[in-house]
Amino acid sequence: MGHKCLGIFLAVIFFFIFIICFLIFNAKIILFNVKFLKNEFQKNNLYSQTAEFIPIYLKDIAQKEENSEKRQESEEFAEITASAIKADWLKTETEKNLDNFFSWLYGRTKTINFEVSLVPLKGEFEKKFFSTIKESYNNLPECQSQNQFKINAGDLSQISFTCRPAGKSFEDIKKEMAKDQDFWATDEFPDVFKKEIDPHKTAFPGMAGYFSSPGAIYKFFNWTFYILLFLSVLILALITLMSKQSGRSLFRWLGVTLIVPSFLLFAGSLVWRLILGSNFNSWDCLKNQPGFQDSQFIFEFWASTIKTFGIDIANLKLLESGIIFSLALVLIIVSFFFKKVAITENQPK
Repeated sequence: MGHKCLGIFLAVIFFFIFIICFLIFNAKIILFNVKFLKNEFQKNNLYSQTAEFIPIYLKDIAQKEENSEKRQESEEFAEITASAIKADWLKTETEKNLDNFFSWLYGRTKTINFEVSLVPLKGEFEKKFFSTIKESYNNLPECQSQNQFKINAGDLSQISFTCRPAGKSFEDIKKEMAKDQDFWATDEFPDVFKKEIDPHKTAFPGMAGYFSSPGAIYKFFNWTFYILLFLSVLILALITLMSKQSGRSLFRWLGVTLIVPSFLLFAGSLVWRLILGSNFNSWDCLKNQPGFQDSQFIFEFWASTIKTFGIDIANLKLLESGIIFSLALVLIIVSFFFKKVAITENQPK
C-alpha cells in the first residue's frame, strides 16, 4: 500500500511538471524559434496581405482629413506607398529585423538593432516630388531675361521657380540643380532608417531589469525547461524502479502517469483547434461598439492573421500531445498481456 501511495504522489507531481514542461517546450520551438516564425509568416501570406492592407489603411486615414489640401496630400502619400511597398520588400525587412531581435534574445548582441531600408519609398517619393515640380515648371511663362530666373528653395519640399528659361527643359534644370550638393537635403530622407534599442537601460530595477538583459529571457526558459525535463525523467525512472518486478504494473503505471496530462493537453488543443476552425467571427461582438466601424478592416485583418497562425500552432500541439497520448494508451493496453503477479510482502503493491 505504501508503494501505491508513493506512486500516486509521484504521478500527481509528474502531472504538473509535465504540463509546465510541455508549455515551455512549445514556447521554445514557437516563440523562441525565428525559423518557425519566418516559415509561418511566409506560409500564411502575411507579407502580401500586409502590402495590400497598408494602402487601404492610409487611404482610410486620408478620407478622414477635413482639410481638402491635407486630404489630397494624404491620398497621394497612400498611392505612393501602395506602389512602393511590395511583399518582397516587407519580407526582406521583416526577416532582417527578426534576426536582429533574436540576436538580442539569444544574447549575441547587447542591443536590439532596428533597421529598415527606405530606398523603395525614397525612389517613389522623389519621383512624385519631381513630377510635381516638373508640372509647375512647364506651366510657367518664359523668362524675359537670364537674371529673372531664380530658384526659391527654403527647404527641399518648397522648391519653386519664378519663370522658365527659354530652351531649357526641366531635365536640364534638374541636372544643374544636382551639381550643387549643398542644395540637396539628403539627410531628410536617408536610404536606411536605423534605431538602436537597449531595453536594459529603460527597465525597472529588480526582476524586470534582469529579464531585459541580453539573452536573459531565453536562458531562463532554457534552464527551466531542462530542470523540469530532468525531474520528469527522474519521476518516471522512480516509478519504473518501484514497479520493475511486475511487467503488468510497470507498463500500467507508466501508461497511467503519461495518459492523464497528455489527454488534458490533447483535449485542450482539440477544443482550441475547433474554436479557431469554426465560422464564428470573434469580432462580431464588437461591431456595435463605438468607433469599431472606423477600424473594422484593421480588426478583420489581424483577426484573420491571428486565426491562421493559431490554427497552425493548434495542429502542432494536437500532433505532439496525440503522440504522447497514443504511447501512453499503448502502454496500458500492453499491460493487459502480462499475467497478474501474486502480491508478496517484498513486492510493490
